[in-house]
Formats: sequence, C-alpha cells, structure tokens
Amino acid sequence: VVMVTQMFIVGKLVPLFGEGRLLQFATCSYIFGLVFMAIVPFTTEPPSWWLLVFGISFTALGGAMFNTASTSWVSKQAGDSERGAVLGLFQSAGWLGRSVGPTVSGLMFQTLGPNAPLFAGALLMAPVFLIVTLIRRRHAASEAAER
Repeated sequence: VVMVTQMFIVGKLVPLFGEGRLLQFATCSYIFGLVFMAIVPFTTEPPSWWLLVFGISFTALGGAMFNTASTSWVSKQAGDSERGAVLGLFQSAGWLGRSVGPTVSGLMFQTLGPNAPLFAGALLMAPVFLIVTLIRRRHAASEAAER
C-alpha cells in the first residue's frame, strides 16, 4: 500500500488538491486507522483480523501520503536561502521520532496495554492536523490580501 501510494497516487493528487490539503487528508486517514485498530478487539480469527487489515490500510495510506507530501510542502514553506537547513531539521526531527518512538511505544504497550501506542499516535497526530490547517489558512489569507 505504501509503495503504490507513494509511486502512483500522491504525484497525481498533489496537482489536484495541493500538498496542504493532501496533508490534512493524510493526517485524518492516519488518525482514523490508529483509532480504528485500537477499538477493534484483537484476535487472529476472522472477522477481527480483517478489521485490523482495514485499519492498517488507512494508516499505511495516510503515512505514505504524509511522508511524501510533507517533505514537498516543507520545502515550499522555506525561503530559497533557508531551504536546506529547514529540510535538514525536518528530516532530523523525523528520524528522532523514528528512533525514540519504538522504545516509548514498547514501554506504553508493556505498561498500559496494547492499545496505548495506537491512541498515543492518534493524539500526537491531532496537533499536526491543526498546524497544517492553520498554515494553510494563513497562506490563503496572505494570497487573498495580495490580490
């Protein structure tokens, strides 16, 4: 799902909707998938297993769209002279999350239960949605003022 989304879907959707709107959709998809998986009782027997696959599909779709569109969007938010530094900081923050996240998630899983990392991930993505929305509104307002 991730590879197909990144290779064939995101590139076609960005010209239609823009990175900002695509990021909003991706964030919502990711949050929905995480919450859906957290509330579905887990067993390896059908139908629960198929419900988890359904939830995982939303997180994979949202994650693939988010990772691809966010890098492009961040590069466009930075000025020409600061683009390299901004992208470097953005990538470093992402790698910090990917290195610390599994340890924290494992501890949450062990101490709070198997659904805790899923709910925590959804809670962490909610401010991302709000930040993207605020930045999109600010840009829309500045573009309207320039006209």
